[in-house]
This record gives sequence, C-alpha cells and structure tokens, in this order.
Amino acid sequence: MGCKALKNDTCLQRQIRNQHSFFTSWLFWSVLGIFLCFLSLFFPWATFTRFDLYLPWSFLLNFGRLPRHLPIKPAYLIIGVTIRVATGLGWVGFLLRIYKFRFKRLSPFLFLSSGVVSLSSVTYFFILNNSVSWGFYLALIGGILTFLSPLFELFGIEIVVESEEEQSKN
Repeated sequence: MGCKALKNDTCLQRQIRNQHSFFTSWLFWSVLGIFLCFLSLFFPWATFTRFDLYLPWSFLLNFGRLPRHLPIKPAYLIIGVTIRVATGLGWVGFLLRIYKFRFKRLSPFLFLSSGVVSLSSVTYFFILNNSVSWGFYLALIGGILTFLSPLFELFGIEIVVESEEEQSKN
C-alpha cells in the first residue's frame, strides 16, 4: 500500500488524499454555510433605535433589546421566503450527497443555487435597509461559503492544514 519513493507525484497525491479530513473538504464548508443561513433566521436582521428587527415568520429571541418583526411588506416576505428556500436547497443537496442517491452529482448544483439565492436575498435586504445586524451577516457568510465550496471542488482547490511538526520536517 505504501510507496517506495515519494518522487512519484501520483503516489504522493494518493497519500495526501488518504489523509484528507472532513474539515478540509468542500462538503464541510457547504454544510457550515447552510447552517449559518438557517441560523440567520433566529437572529435579528436589522436594528432600529432600541428594537431588534427580525424577518417575518421568524422566532423572536431577546438579546437585551426589544424584539420586533420587520413590517409585513412584500419585499421582506420575499427575503424571508428566499432565505428559507436557500436553506432547503442546501439541505436537499447535502442529503443527496451523503446518501448516494442516483442524483449525487446534482448536489454541487444545489449548493451553488442555494448560495446564489442566499446572496441575492442578502443583497436585496441591503438595498432596502442600511442598519443590518447579526442575521444579515450570518446569511452573507453562509451564502458565500455555500456558493464557493462547490467551486473549490470543481477547480480542485483544497484546504490543507499542516501541523508545526510537518512544517519543520519540510
């Protein structure tokens, strides 16, 4: 199983791939992005004087300020629905990926579309409101992670973490 000489590039790549952990894979970053989008539904998206403003149909959590829903306007309803759709698309992509269905290759496209939908709703919210809060930032980071991680897989970009001992050997 081991290689006699590490000069062979394919052998070295195989050994690196065997040491590949879940935390450096694109799937981990996609799941983290989806989770952040989901978590953004529980945090305020905007602040106004002494109020924390949440998306419509979100749970109101008290973080020391008075919690309120954003006004029920079509724009805020669309943002609330699209964030939920982005989260749903991401979880469906994750389930397709881990359960090895026939449509396993569809999951990166679902992650990409989840990221696009999340980023578009964040952009639309930013156009409507100047005072953004935690939920907005969580959805923004989640959308970026969900969008970029399948692209990393597509282009072969991999995050490799080395310990100090491995760096000193090199």
